[in-house]
Amino acid sequence: MNLSTILNTFFLMSSFSAIKDKRRITAVLDCINALNEKDTLTLTGLGRGMKNTKTKVKHCIKRVCRLLGNPHLHRERTGVYAYITDFLLKNVKHPIIIVDWSPVNHVDKQILRATIPIGGRAFTLYEEVHPECKLGSLAVHKAFIRRLATMVPKGVIPIVTTDAGV
Repeated sequence: MNLSTILNTFFLMSSFSAIKDKRRITAVLDCINALNEKDTLTLTGLGRGMKNTKTKVKHCIKRVCRLLGNPHLHRERTGVYAYITDFLLKNVKHPIIIVDWSPVNHVDKQILRATIPIGGRAFTLYEEVHPECKLGSLAVHKAFIRRLATMVPKGVIPIVTTDAGV
């Protein structure tokens, strides 16, 4: 089964309700497929990688730009993370969750990310971007853990691992 089929099944199944608008779901799926085709995670790279469209490349780039700036999608983002977290953790009694800060390239920002290792790969459960001055902030870290806890399914008791800096 290819990526497109798996994602269509995941996003369009009736129990998935994190993204309310079908057009946004379609746009997200088109961007994921473009990334899979092109291996370029930039606004223009995603636009150029869109296939199965009768429009010009500049319109695809504009479509990606509108999606990335969509305030509704940004509000729905936490629901998407919650759904993915529930999907990955619902059958695991004590999952190991790794929480770590990572720099954002060429920008004075840091990503605080919670991942779960599965088969030698880290799958993101939840992440937030913060200014570099907040790196290692106890208040930010506690708020992050509280938000992450709301996404963990009932009955699951995770083992949270962080580096010594947090």
